[in-house]
Amino acid sequence: MDIIDRIDQLLIERGMTAKSFAAGIGVSTGNVSDWRKRRAKPNSETLSRISEFFGVSADYFLGTQKKAAPEEEQPAVFEKLFSTIEDFSVEEAAKVLEYALYVMHQRTQEPSPPQQQ
Repeated sequence: MDIIDRIDQLLIERGMTAKSFAAGIGVSTGNVSDWRKRRAKPNSETLSRISEFFGVSADYFLGTQKKAAPEEEQPAVFEKLFSTIEDFSVEEAAKVLEYALYVMHQRTQEPSPPQQQ
């Protein structure tokens, strides 16, 4: 079983489409299609994102770990989010991304001291 077989297996197990998978790791559906047709393989940076996306170690994809034992179970909310945005227009997806970046920025900010009146 190679990297592509393992990706396909995880997609099937999680009931995910190639489109939502591509969106989740930040590549085009063409990239995923090329991998599945064995025309190309994900590079090491992309493999790292794939591992993070599925919540398994890169060793699983490289064949040095036999089971896809999750490092941490990915919350179902992520799968629902990815499947929901599959059919968004580019403009709608851009709004979701803008909001996600805003949330990330807020998370890194120091809390403001309470204002005295």
